[in-house]
Amino acid sequence: SWTTIWSESGDQGTAWLDATVDLSAYTNATELRLRFYGTSGSSWSGDMCVDAISVSGGSGGPTSCVSSFPYTEGFESGEGWSQAGGDDFDWSRRAGGTPSSNTGPSGAASGSYYMYTEASSPNYPSRDAYFVSPCFDLSLLANPSLSFDYHMYGATIGTLRLQASTNGGSSWTTVWSLSGNQGNSWQGTSVDLTAYAGNADVTLRFYGTTGSSYTGDMCVDNLNLDEGVPTPTCPAI
Repeated sequence: SWTTIWSESGDQGTAWLDATVDLSAYTNATELRLRFYGTSGSSWSGDMCVDAISVSGGSGGPTSCVSSFPYTEGFESGEGWSQAGGDDFDWSRRAGGTPSSNTGPSGAASGSYYMYTEASSPNYPSRDAYFVSPCFDLSLLANPSLSFDYHMYGATIGTLRLQASTNGGSSWTTVWSLSGNQGNSWQGTSVDLTAYAGNADVTLRFYGTTGSSYTGDMCVDNLNLDEGVPTPTCPAI
């Protein structure tokens, strides 16, 4: 027997949309199966699609989040982070240079692989791509910080952002952003996440927006999330 826990009908537009379904009613179940049940409409123009499925602990389950630090990700195995819906195209995992000339790196910042946005047509102009982390339990970190390497080389580089969410991706806050050509080399940065210290369910995502043409590949690699350097406190005078 089956119980319907989510349903949608009718035309929802041409973009991918996100949905989060509460499964807390099945917390104590020893065996749970899910199924997508689609019913076609009155004619041929009724294709329905699903993608990027993820099951996690939600706001009530911090134990499902990454809680061991330092957390590192170099994309060598292609695991951990995932593509997200609601954008225009996906990030790609790559070794060596990107396919387009005069943009992208010649190889990874560390190891063999990295993630990047391929800006070739039809992925420009101003097309968005989201790449989402697992959730992180930062409840035991006083000064969390994410360091990573980025490569933004090309005449039409758009904007690369790092965003954070504390509600499972329902809303996002930009915590770092950079636009334009940064030269043909990997560069590093460290982003202060102290505002999220003590939070047991934090999700991060890289949000890339392409520029006006194909010479706009943007890349990330060599992530490290750990306790950062404490912010100094000036003594009272």
